[in-house]
Amino acid sequence: MVYQIASPVPISPVDTSSLSTAGSDPLVSSSLFFFHLYLFLLTPSSSSPDPWSTVGSPGVRLLPPLLTDQAWGVQAHKAFLLFCLALGPGDLNIRWEVNGQRLEAPVTEYRHALTGGGVLVSSWVRERGLLRDSQYQCIAASNGGNETSKILISLRRKDEDRVLSRDLHRWRSALTDHEELLQSWKKAWESCDGEGAH
Repeated sequence: MVYQIASPVPISPVDTSSLSTAGSDPLVSSSLFFFHLYLFLLTPSSSSPDPWSTVGSPGVRLLPPLLTDQAWGVQAHKAFLLFCLALGPGDLNIRWEVNGQRLEAPVTEYRHALTGGGVLVSSWVRERGLLRDSQYQCIAASNGGNETSKILISLRRKDEDRVLSRDLHRWRSALTDHEELLQSWKKAWESCDGEGAH
């Protein structure tokens, strides 16, 4: 899938014919995907300006994949990871709620300042397995407005879990192939001494 911020910023498609069968912890794979996504959005290039300047300081925006896109990775009684990615002004913050209450579990957050006063914030939570149906939401808020992403996670039947496990294996394999690319990108990012960031 190609994610965009105003101007086309393509993500190279995965060649499914060459996917490795080697897997890794799906929670680690999820975080690698997330890490890869937000780092890619920050990648400067001559044909792609800074995302914040491109959208003209629009207020708060949640970026895909939203929580509803992550439901298939959650299985009953197994640990899982959910994440939110938001673009907004410098005072942007993300908070998490479960069943209407502020989430008590540790929340990991990464912030990256963009030129023009914007900030890209990524936030993720790692939860133990569900014992009952639960509604999760992440709320991205600033003085300029807010956006909310919600998901109701239901304990699934076994036949549904089998289909989801197959899909998770495919996704996990694709992320394994991308890990090498991510590591080389991280080395390049660390060597640029924060160019383009304020």
